Amino acid sequence: MIEWPKHALIGIAQPLDWPYIHSYTHLSMFSLDRPDIILLDTPRSGDIAEKREAQTLAALNSGCTHVAYLDADMVYPRKALWDMMEVLEEKDADLCGVVCYRGAPPHDPLIWGTADDRLLIPFRDYAFGDLIDATAVGCACLLIKASILEKIDRPWFQVCEITEDEKVIKRGDDTYFTRKCTNAGFKLKVITAYDIGHIR
Repeated sequence: MIEWPKHALIGIAQPLDWPYIHSYTHLSMFSLDRPDIILLDTPRSGDIAEKREAQTLAALNSGCTHVAYLDADMVYPRKALWDMMEVLEEKDADLCGVVCYRGAPPHDPLIWGTADDRLLIPFRDYAFGDLIDATAVGCACLLIKASILEKIDRPWFQVCEITEDEKVIKRGDDTYFTRKCTNAGFKLKVITAYDIGHIR
């Protein structure tokens, strides 16, 4: 295991839309092997994109060196923060996520590939255990270097609509953000050695 980088401070951004979180999420958050962190306040109003935007700005204003986006309906392995930090430190990456699945059917892993920006398919596009490159992921479990935020125009997070096959599709604020980062040249890696449990 790596030695935690000196002076590293992680801001935990959890965009809560309800007053309570599941006990499993609560327990897994507090059992994380974690170094210096601060829990960023969640704004009471606004959609999820506005909440993440405000928390990210608060992380910068608080002097955080990293921001960890952790959703409130997941169960986190104890080593998740350490594993993602290790990838950032040793693989020269700027963002690192862990496999998370869509909350609604078809429950596919939310990882978009670098070749043609399509959803990657397990066993065909990667083997579990691989550390893979991606253009976009969800923000259910994502660690980023805060320094990249100053090089990306705001808004960082935004729900947008695209048209595919004459259908209007909403793209999430998290995939908007991670695509924005990789389009700017920042490197995104995804850990597939384990996945993050989705309570839904």
